[in-house]
Amino acid sequence: AYAALRGAFSAGEVSKTYLALCLGAPVSRGECALAIGHPSRGAAKARAYEDERRAAKAHGALPAKTRFETLEWFDGFALVRARAFTGRMHQVRVHMAALGHPLAGDALYQDDAARALDTSGAPRVFLHAASLELPHPTTGELLHVESPLAPDLEAVLATLKKR
Repeated sequence: AYAALRGAFSAGEVSKTYLALCLGAPVSRGECALAIGHPSRGAAKARAYEDERRAAKAHGALPAKTRFETLEWFDGFALVRARAFTGRMHQVRVHMAALGHPLAGDALYQDDAARALDTSGAPRVFLHAASLELPHPTTGELLHVESPLAPDLEAVLATLKKR
């Protein structure tokens, strides 16, 4: 079963959808297809690169694609649904930051200006794995699993809706 699940992830047969609160007002629908790599060996923070071939050679960058749809706008924030088509570490965080909309509560990918604007009160990175669609490892039947938003992140949205 484990080998089948790994194979499904590698073959791109698993659909991962996230909910994220980002700073600013992104367009209603968009996509980011910048390669993701690390500027130096062992760096905690990944980076998006426009020149995929050069970045692959210098930084081990790999292709990555994220699509997003804005679900709701707040004063200075937007709740987006993001689908990661590839499975790079910090992919949604890196891509949204590269688009100029870092996630609320994300000290790693927010610059100083974004940190000053982040009045969300998010106690952690506002990124939630909302759903997963994958083939069952033995029957192949398509499974759809959903996870409700955690109470601490629900509280952040409730506060933003009151503003």
